[in-house]
Amino acid sequence: GGRRRAPEAAAERRPVAAAAGLLGLAALLGLLPPLGEERSARAIVAVTAKGREFEVDEEGSTARRLPARDRVAHARRELQRIDDDYADLIAADKGAAVRKQIKRVVSDLGPLNGLAVEIMEDPKQDVDMDKLLPLTDSLGSQLSLATNWTIEADDCWNSSCNVQELDEARDSMLEAVYTLMKLERL
Repeated sequence: GGRRRAPEAAAERRPVAAAAGLLGLAALLGLLPPLGEERSARAIVAVTAKGREFEVDEEGSTARRLPARDRVAHARRELQRIDDDYADLIAADKGAAVRKQIKRVVSDLGPLNGLAVEIMEDPKQDVDMDKLLPLTDSLGSQLSLATNWTIEADDCWNSSCNVQELDEARDSMLEAVYTLMKLERL
């Protein structure tokens, strides 16, 4: 957003940002199913502090049964709801509560490559693949970053660091909302 960081603080955060970028790529790749596998991608399992382990139940998701465009709209609304409840989620369990909600959205969307194929194959819509694929790639990165920033926040040793990391998670999540809005307009 509009806040500025001192050059020293920015220099200290570069290794964290680079690591988060690599972790984001790893998480994104973990969302993709192996080639030829028709079963949906496995939900990400986060293991942080003791007692904060959880797994998103894919089978219980009714959103997974929706058409691709409806899943995109559902994901946008859910991320906006998370943003509305952000302070309450942080108060409940810091990054873990936010992460759980974001992972539920990721699970509801399903594998992003499958989502892109569904959108492309929709006979009611004429979608430009050159516009669609960068958006789904960007969405995957943004959701992975949002998730990874919440992990970083839980690993912080002081509240100032925790707040900064949760702020980064929220920024990434809001970028994902914007990307979902672009996908809805395609």
